[in-house]
Amino acid sequence: MGSDKPRKRTRSREELEQQAELTERIVEAVPGGIVHVRSNGSIALANPEALRILGLSYDELTDRYTQDFETETIFEDGSPCSNEAYPVTQALLTGEPQRNVTIGVRKPDGELSWAVFNAIPVKDQNTGEVTGAVVTFIDISARKRTEAQLIAADRLASVGTLAAGVAHEVNNPLTYLLFKLQKLRRRFAAENADPELRADADLALEGAERIRSIVEDLGSYARADNDEPGPVDVISVVELAAKMVANELRYRAKLVRDYQDVPAVLANESRLGQVFVNLLINGVQAIAEGDVAHNEIRVSTRVQPDGCVRIEVADTGHGIPAELLGRVFEPFITTKPRGKGTGLGLHICHNIVTSMHGQLSVSSEVGSGTVFSVVLPQAKGRAATVQALGSEPEIPTTERGLRILVVDDEEAIRDVFRATLPEHEIVTSASGREAIAELDGEDFDLVFCDLLMPDLTGMDVYSHLSEKRPEVARSVVFMTGGVFTEHSREFVGTVKNRVMRKPFTPDEIVSAVAKAAGQ
Repeated sequence: MGSDKPRKRTRSREELEQQAELTERIVEAVPGGIVHVRSNGSIALANPEALRILGLSYDELTDRYTQDFETETIFEDGSPCSNEAYPVTQALLTGEPQRNVTIGVRKPDGELSWAVFNAIPVKDQNTGEVTGAVVTFIDISARKRTEAQLIAADRLASVGTLAAGVAHEVNNPLTYLLFKLQKLRRRFAAENADPELRADADLALEGAERIRSIVEDLGSYARADNDEPGPVDVISVVELAAKMVANELRYRAKLVRDYQDVPAVLANESRLGQVFVNLLINGVQAIAEGDVAHNEIRVSTRVQPDGCVRIEVADTGHGIPAELLGRVFEPFITTKPRGKGTGLGLHICHNIVTSMHGQLSVSSEVGSGTVFSVVLPQAKGRAATVQALGSEPEIPTTERGLRILVVDDEEAIRDVFRATLPEHEIVTSASGREAIAELDGEDFDLVFCDLLMPDLTGMDVYSHLSEKRPEVARSVVFMTGGVFTEHSREFVGTVKNRVMRKPFTPDEIVSAVAKAAGQ
């Protein structure tokens, strides 16, 4: 029997060694971080996943105390982790488990790593004294990034919807404001009025035209066009983006245009506008205020040897540090001060350009500035050209008086048509329901119909006419101060009828009548 005891002890030692090795393999294989902490807060061991999440080597981590991480750690609401609230410290001090605490830990490279922590105290079986803690954590950084991207996308969509709604509300009164101011200016000119009055009228009209331009730009930027790409004039898009950021730009730098003639590119206009607004804003914010004479943002366009179009946005700002340059298109990477940027703008731009089969790249030197390059493929068709600011459209004329129905819930808009087209018979309706009653019993040469109205919309009127009087449906010209509902966007994108965007001038009304009558 005495010879059996050594063999039993040997088996137990072997079993313990096997169990220890198995435990070590399990700890390494667990898809989450595991750290053993001593009672004084020093870190005894950690598995590979913990090292990856924290961005440290084994020697770096086991040379530290959990208290060292408190200044680098934040809670979900952005508040710092104090000693009293830090879950590992709480487990060691109270002997109570701390479960499912979401914490963000700043890695040495500055990236924030999010994880759900559990800190379970380890106690002496005899005395109950806390001898340490086992800390486990699951990396949820990818989930956090996705959530932030969804929030950012939702905010952008909300801003776009708000902008389109504001444009719609402003465009109606702006239409008749422009009409009245133009009428006053013509009257003062005809009556040879006091030069000061004429100057005041000119100044007021110039201000109204400026408001019109701003609202039009806002509507264009906010408009959620069909995602299908088409021929786009990149210079027009860049010019629109420049107007959107002009207020911030004027206090920091000069805008230098270095345009070469380039063909249309295959892109989505509104999304491409979002890219250039973001790149210009980035350039503006990289330049300190107060030294406009010595700073510039240069926008250039070129055709590459391979036929693709290159657009560059270069600034003379502070530049991007070398350690961040290769990661600027990753989410949550930003050179701006904490709280000043989400780190999502360039990531979104990169995704947009890539979705258009293009490339977005960057070069930079600290202290010298940054250059962002957008390369896009040519489109086969031609882009629609934008009418130059201040140019007068060529106004065709009609040879006979027409019978025209004007449908708009704004009385002032109806009055504009009456005053602008005195040679034609103008009948008006204040609602879609009134319009249908008129159209069912009377004949009209043309119908100008507001797209969005209370009760029955212009789309409802068109649907009724398409079924009952298709020949009249073809004569409808739609008017809109902005399309900001999914149904209206889809309708405008598919209907073959003309669409006039408010605010329009009397000359544009006359032109629309003549063109529609000549069809």
